[in-house]
Amino acid sequence: MTKPTAIRPPRSGAPDPDLLPEGLADRLPPRAAEAMRVTRAMVDAMAAHGYDPVQPPLVEFERSLAARMAGVSRNRLVRFTDPVSLRTLAVRADITVQVGRIAATGMGDAPRPLRLSYAGPVLRLKGNGLEPEREQLQIGAGIVGADNVAAAEAVLLAIEALRAAGATGISVDFTLPDLVDTLAERAHPMDAETVDAVRHELDAKDAGGLTAAGGEAFLPLLYATGAFDTAIAKLEEFDRAIIDGGAL
Repeated sequence: MTKPTAIRPPRSGAPDPDLLPEGLADRLPPRAAEAMRVTRAMVDAMAAHGYDPVQPPLVEFERSLAARMAGVSRNRLVRFTDPVSLRTLAVRADITVQVGRIAATGMGDAPRPLRLSYAGPVLRLKGNGLEPEREQLQIGAGIVGADNVAAAEAVLLAIEALRAAGATGISVDFTLPDLVDTLAERAHPMDAETVDAVRHELDAKDAGGLTAAGGEAFLPLLYATGAFDTAIAKLEEFDRAIIDGGAL
């Protein structure tokens, strides 16, 4: 007869074998069911408008994945060595760049405009104070090959999908990643170092820091917020000042 094996508690200072890494957690009932419901509702809403789902892999070659992450530091990626190819792999921190790769390669010959949706987990190397979670569920959609309708259609689709998931009080932020660089070429000439500082202070919504960085001309952009009619009027005023100044 075999003697039973005693289960001993971990020694003092020894790691708990059931402890999860920082920033990671199990999604238990009812949150797991709610996450599945939200995913289905949003994907179904996008499918109703002709957005076909794609499922890129969780892991890719680090070099390929990082090359498409314009403006995003590679330090956000969890990386490790592939025992098969001996090349560096990375766990995706954003599905959007993978959809761009799919549109350019596997679906490169597909008729345009191409409408694709996606849903799946993403992993960051570490969280931050406001978002300590390192693993998140990302749901989204993209339009390829139709710049004239992409922005308006994407906004309306996002609002409808969020409402289908049960979200309320929805607001939309419109951004142009290369706005500062474009205006720095002619409208508001600045050197590269100043451009970086101005972009940082704009992202931080810091009026004082923006002025100190030499970006006082960009202050009106900080106040182009609120209701759409009010915000667009302020942006049009900003545009007129540039045009009247002869910069464009």
